[in-house]
Amino acid sequence: MTGGDYRAAFALGHSYSRYVTDRLNEVGVNAELQPMEFARDEADRRRFTLHEKDVMTSAGVLEVKSSSRVFTDDPFDYPAPTLIVDTLHGFTSKIRKPIAYCMVSQKTNAIVVVPVSSQPSWCVQNLYDRHRELYDDFLIADRRVLRSFGDLVEWLRGKHS
Repeated sequence: MTGGDYRAAFALGHSYSRYVTDRLNEVGVNAELQPMEFARDEADRRRFTLHEKDVMTSAGVLEVKSSSRVFTDDPFDYPAPTLIVDTLHGFTSKIRKPIAYCMVSQKTNAIVVVPVSSQPSWCVQNLYDRHRELYDDFLIADRRVLRSFGDLVEWLRGKHS
């Protein structure tokens, strides 16, 4: 990935993290967006991988991923049997694991949630990443583990009380 592609992809990802943060704050869940910062070199990218935190809540870190798939906020209507959660390397390298992954549709802005508590049911598949133009090991979750954004909000509220 070239420097410009990296910056554009990172800025796009940050915009979805801002969207999730704003949605949480709108419903009274205190969430903090981490500042956008670009890695200076490969060593700095490694630091990001180890310490990356998209959205901070009192219950823990939320990782935000955007998807080109069209879906609604209803996890039962998710249009595919499985979804990519993260790269195996990205997940295992994080020093502080997220409590959940918020998946945002780039087409509808809908959010579905993969709780990290479902991780024992995830599998690993080696797939081609067309953005990075390489094969990588990805963590794949079955759509049955998906929860709604509303479920996440209620869970976060329960952790806060």
